[in-house]
Amino acid sequence: MTATLHAKDLRLTYGNAAVALSDVSIDVPQGGIVAVLGANGAGKTSLVRALTGQFGFYGGKLSGSIQFGDKTLSGLDPAAVARAGLVQVPEGRKLFAGLSVRENLLCGAAAQRGQKRAVLEERMDRIFKLFPKLKQMLGTSAGYLSGGEQQMVAIGRALMAEPKVLLCDELSLGLAPLVIAEIYATLAELNRDTALSLVVIEQNARQALKMATYAYVLEVGRIVAQGPAQELAQSAEVEQYYLGG
Repeated sequence: MTATLHAKDLRLTYGNAAVALSDVSIDVPQGGIVAVLGANGAGKTSLVRALTGQFGFYGGKLSGSIQFGDKTLSGLDPAAVARAGLVQVPEGRKLFAGLSVRENLLCGAAAQRGQKRAVLEERMDRIFKLFPKLKQMLGTSAGYLSGGEQQMVAIGRALMAEPKVLLCDELSLGLAPLVIAEIYATLAELNRDTALSLVVIEQNARQALKMATYAYVLEVGRIVAQGPAQELAQSAEVEQYYLGG
């Protein structure tokens, strides 16, 4: 399949010495689900910053190339990356706690200026089909929601930007196993129904490998293993170091 997102030889440094990513290359095919696995400190957050253009906020310098369809994302700021169609569901959700669910969802469409109200309402209706519970909470402040409900809002906010690739950063963080399973099942359904490409950045390797078609394993800023997700799930080394074997 043609790569929707093709990142090649990414090298990200902070300051004069700290190397966060070294020669990292990943491909995300159209309609694929790609998992990026690794323990804390492996470089997952740095990869997210590199792909979304956020590295500059942290004093980072990036080399290598990021191609997204026929567009070059290298050098673009985060807003331009989002407008191009690469949209992030951030680690920790990062909702506006004092704003309502509806207002948080509408924030996701801010990058696409000049959208008509009818278009936004149609997008919101599609999100309610994925997460029906949110329709009953439109006027509720996001800060009063449970962790699982907040994660649904964070995903919905990202979907309001009409992504071509949805980058999901540590979705399982702080959530109960049943909630995690429900959210990942919804994303798998979305992928099947719309062919939306997904990049799943996870410390929860077992959950990510269960739904992914291809996976990369990061360690100290380098890719140390990659391959079809089912093969990695059966790898003795991956089992020992990442699946608790």
